[in-house]
Amino acid sequence: MEDQSPPPIIDCNSPFVSNDNLEQGKLVYRRHFIELIWPTILTISMILLIVIFSVLIFSSEAVDIETYLPYIILFDGVLTFLAISYFFMNWTFWYLDIWVVTEGRLIDSQLVTFFVHQRSELALEQIQDIRFTIPGTLAAIFNCGHILIQSAAKESNFTLMFIPNPGKVIKEITGALCVAKAKMSHTEHLDYHEPENS
Repeated sequence: MEDQSPPPIIDCNSPFVSNDNLEQGKLVYRRHFIELIWPTILTISMILLIVIFSVLIFSSEAVDIETYLPYIILFDGVLTFLAISYFFMNWTFWYLDIWVVTEGRLIDSQLVTFFVHQRSELALEQIQDIRFTIPGTLAAIFNCGHILIQSAAKESNFTLMFIPNPGKVIKEITGALCVAKAKMSHTEHLDYHEPENS
């Protein structure tokens, strides 16, 4: 699908700018819940298969239920535990992968594995371009997309994946960027005009 982002040049006076939601000091973004659709479907399917298997075993006369009941319960319990653990593993990665925009920085916080956490930061005034794409039909239906942020820093690109309502998010990030640039310009102006001590 074609690029749906506003014009690449960041204009703080354009209608694509909004800083209304930065009043509490930060903005927090997570991936859209569609990222959890397949783990949910797989988990439910696995549990249903376990239930069907158990019903077939208990209704079959070929198996001595009294003898094999503890093994059947153990087998079903282990598979159910693995299915639920799979879902909560995906939910944990989804919940802990966040992007935070403060008045001065963009913070990318990712859980790489259960024991490895990665954090990257980017000063807002280093952002050069912000745009987003809609990766497919499902993303278009649920109004989510990938946001690409290009900067002059070493971490030249930041990509926010499957962000809900990416157009609104770009407005908010651009608004925060304009606020940061205005504060930096005001500080430089005060430093330039600061009177010298006699």
